[in-house]
Amino acid sequence: MTVGYLWPPLYKKRTDFHRVMSGVAAMRGIELFHFFSTKSINFDDKTILGNVWSVRLGRFVRKPMPFPDIIQDVTVPIDSKARDRLRRAGVLTTWVNLGGKIKIDNILTNSQLEKYTLKTYSLQKTSIEQLLDEHETVIAKPLQGMLGGGVHKFTKSNYGIFMHLRNERRAITSQQLHEKEEELRAKNYIAQEFFDSRTKAGNPFDVKIYTIRGGGNGEWTHLTMLPRVGAAEGLVSNVGQAGNALLFPENFLRTELGDVWEGVYDELKKLAKDVPVVLEKEYKRPLTTIGIDVGIERKNNTVKLFEANSTIYMTPHKMEMFEAHINQWKWLYNHHKRMES
Repeated sequence: MTVGYLWPPLYKKRTDFHRVMSGVAAMRGIELFHFFSTKSINFDDKTILGNVWSVRLGRFVRKPMPFPDIIQDVTVPIDSKARDRLRRAGVLTTWVNLGGKIKIDNILTNSQLEKYTLKTYSLQKTSIEQLLDEHETVIAKPLQGMLGGGVHKFTKSNYGIFMHLRNERRAITSQQLHEKEEELRAKNYIAQEFFDSRTKAGNPFDVKIYTIRGGGNGEWTHLTMLPRVGAAEGLVSNVGQAGNALLFPENFLRTELGDVWEGVYDELKKLAKDVPVVLEKEYKRPLTTIGIDVGIERKNNTVKLFEANSTIYMTPHKMEMFEAHINQWKWLYNHHKRMES
């Protein structure tokens, strides 16, 4: 089996990762090469300009490689047109488009996980002012957003309507809200009821759960849970918005939740197990990875799903993740062969 691994450009100089992973893959019967851009793909001669580890030379050699059996593109999804052309050429790709936050929310809401979901709305069908009458506090975020960017928070009280952007809280009129809403609507935003997931110190936080179809027979496993704590003035906890990821979820939960932490931890592990199983029933292509963002309201120790998506980034446990990917590739390859026969 041959696998092409599409890496983010920032890993281009991390040849230590690539070298070790190439060796581990070779021991498992997989020829692995790395590339960093869809521009490396040549559809005319069905090759990809990739970096291949040469044992004889003790370094990477850059050369055209025939289209592989699988392209690993979860971290850096290939654009849809290129992905379709690769699939028509017989190449399997690991990323699956889940269809956006609204679709995923509807799937989870209409399942046994309903109690964990937050109400999510399309701004094409409702207004923030209407939602503020129901929820008092509303979050607006991009439908296809990543890294927590572009999040707006709106509140309504006896003193009026307020818009929050990071450390700024500004009173706005109904007309200004309407203008802002039109701007967000044009950018394809959604709205969600606000869930106050904050530490004792007042910092926003969530828990990022990385799940992957990485068992030997295609079973779902969770690689890690990363509590992510944002800046005190922030609206979200995402590390892309000046937050920090913590490596020891048990210690974090024990500190923040006290005696009830184990019960909450069990709920997180249950979500890690159940969310992929619920989602995969609704898609024709096998799902390979699911990233799950979870909030916890300390007042009532309530757990809620902020969102789930199919893109997961490199975890601190890099080799465990890579071992899971190897299992996934073998399962995906064999599954595809069974479906063809």
